[in-house]
Amino acid sequence: MVCVLGGPAKIATAQALLPDPGTRLSYQHWNVERQQVTGFSHLHYAVASCGGQECLVERSENTDPDSKAFSRKRLWFDAKSGEPLRYEEEDLRENLFITNTYGSGSIRTELRHGNESRTFELEVPRERFAAFEFVFDYLRKQLGGILNTSSDKPFVFTLYLPALAIELESGALAQSMSLVRMRVVRERSGVFSTRIGSHEAHTLRLYPDSWTLRVLLPKEKSEFTLVLAAEPPHHLLEFHEGKTQHQITKLELADR
Repeated sequence: MVCVLGGPAKIATAQALLPDPGTRLSYQHWNVERQQVTGFSHLHYAVASCGGQECLVERSENTDPDSKAFSRKRLWFDAKSGEPLRYEEEDLRENLFITNTYGSGSIRTELRHGNESRTFELEVPRERFAAFEFVFDYLRKQLGGILNTSSDKPFVFTLYLPALAIELESGALAQSMSLVRMRVVRERSGVFSTRIGSHEAHTLRLYPDSWTLRVLLPKEKSEFTLVLAAEPPHHLLEFHEGKTQHQITKLELADR
């Protein structure tokens, strides 16, 4: 039996491609080499007021196999346009707190590590751009365009890697190296089986557009595979990063 992940059919506007407030999702982190669960992620969406405008906030918590939290994240979206506004991440093990604020053509990063703090700003493209923490949401919005591309004209966008930008900021290399042109290709479309049932879905692969970068960068850090549900808002069903698969284990839709 094929399930539908969503409510009644919607027009695919930016707002429709955001999960409804009240939606809850959980994922298990599966190490494919060790064949064991290494942790979990739990997400919840809610409406909040952000400086006088309505925002949708995604709150997530990552835990170890014993359900002890080791990081917490919050992402703010403009509720009408779906555009990202702010990102916060707290690493409870490293006493690290990161805040990214997104403006028109720039990202401002504030980093606090113990008693030390740093701030830097980076110019970014205004179109076809996503920061890594928002990449799933960006690909959901762009899914129609991705599915309509051809092999000779693939979908390409610029991906911002914050962790790399932080490393570059403390060294001698240009932070612009943390902006990587990525290619997105559809590997397959059809029924995809998960722990919460079988669903119509699209499997996408992301990798550097530059042949040189594909040779130089290790695959486990530069190539990713994700599975998005075919039905809006295209919930993430699975994500492969290196040796880890993030597999959906729970989806609770908001009351309608």
